Amino acid sequence: MAVEKNMGKVRWTDEQLEARVQEIIASAGGGGGTELLWENPDDTLSFAYQIITLAKPITNYKFYEVLARFQNNSHQMVSSGKSVVERSIFAQGLVIGKGIGLRSFTPIYQDDPLKMYVNDCYVYASLTSTSSTKDNTRYIPYMILGYK
Repeated sequence: MAVEKNMGKVRWTDEQLEARVQEIIASAGGGGGTELLWENPDDTLSFAYQIITLAKPITNYKFYEVLARFQNNSHQMVSSGKSVVERSIFAQGLVIGKGIGLRSFTPIYQDDPLKMYVNDCYVYASLTSTSSTKDNTRYIPYMILGYK
């Protein structure tokens, strides 16, 4: 199945997309390496708030990163960027026609370093908006990576 990326300018098959993700994982680790801590078994579904279990304790790593699917039926990936394990991390961006989408990921490193909160996704009409709507079809976690 061909997928479109960047407004239809680049077409990738599922195999090409998976190879690119693996290439990013391999190149991003630096001196200590990168390890896959969690992978969503079905990242095409809506993803409501839940506590997920990581493959290894988050405290084994200096940084972590979340790769998320922009929307449940899209192959466009969003990176949260790297964060130290003591902080929450966010997948965020503009939802065309809807506003700004935001989902947070919080390690429970003090109580259980194998657990992480994945909160609901909320969409705000603008950067200054105080009200939001829940939309769990956005920023669906795909992988969580640990960096040593």
